[in-house]
Amino acid sequence: MTTPPNQVAPNQVAPNQVAPNQVALDIGNSAIKASVLATADDDQHPDQTFLISATDQNADQDLAARLLDWAAPLFDQGDVNFWVSSVNRAVSVPLGVTIIERHPTACWNELSRTDVPLSVQVDYPDRVGIDRLLSAHAAAIEFPAGAIVVDSGSAVTIDLVTPARLNAEPDGHPVFHGGAILPGVRMQFAALAGGTENLPAMASASVAPATDLAAMSPAAKPTTASPSVGAFSAPAKETESAIRLGVISSIAGAVERLAGDYAKFAAAVEPDLGGKIAVVISGGDADLISRHLRISHIVKHNLVCRGILDLAGRHCFRSAPPL
Repeated sequence: MTTPPNQVAPNQVAPNQVAPNQVALDIGNSAIKASVLATADDDQHPDQTFLISATDQNADQDLAARLLDWAAPLFDQGDVNFWVSSVNRAVSVPLGVTIIERHPTACWNELSRTDVPLSVQVDYPDRVGIDRLLSAHAAAIEFPAGAIVVDSGSAVTIDLVTPARLNAEPDGHPVFHGGAILPGVRMQFAALAGGTENLPAMASASVAPATDLAAMSPAAKPTTASPSVGAFSAPAKETESAIRLGVISSIAGAVERLAGDYAKFAAAVEPDLGGKIAVVISGGDADLISRHLRISHIVKHNLVCRGILDLAGRHCFRSAPPL
């Protein structure tokens, strides 16, 4: 685990050092998702998503204030351990500094690749985003036969994780095989608007603009989606509909094609799988992408936080809590 480069060094959690609350933070490029490890004797603190402003000069202070307001009931109960996945150091570093300055007994733990029990079989393991590894870790727990893991955020990642190979993985960890990365919905919208003269800027792929993200519970039951043609008619009859259709189709088409390719690859390296492997979708645009897929899949919200909380439970309690 790494310490943000600042004058206030966040405390680290020692094994079996149990604070009343363990908080998972998934810090991405456009939002922070926060979730609390549920305990048997307490009501579950509501999960929350905080949008990150790219233009507000006071964004760091505002973001910290919103997060601390949400966490205030947890601090009232005692110390809080923050377990952090970050692909946005410009946000996570000042956020960690602010939290420790205001709550010196809190612990801020930024997770790294070595904290995730996966065998990372790619050319440059240290370059793989921690969010991709944590999503794969959570998916491997819930789908031990392997999974194709789709995380639909600012970028869309489509990764493959399979069970530990018998007699090949001495640590017994599931295998992360890598995957694909493509622009997410809003990034594609921005590219079309910024790279052309006449195409309009689009805020959302849905009819109602997404002004905020609803709180999501990791304990919620997964949604199994049936194959669907999607809500957009093809061919589109006007420009904005054409943009929506093109962007959503590019992502849905990539997921469908790569799911087939990954299943063939998995069957070759793990013949016992029989070519059957789950497709799991998470991320801010998971529900949107789900509506337009023509393959069977499962929506699992907050997959990164699920992976973080599993690791937090193992570290503090020497046992993994149920996801």
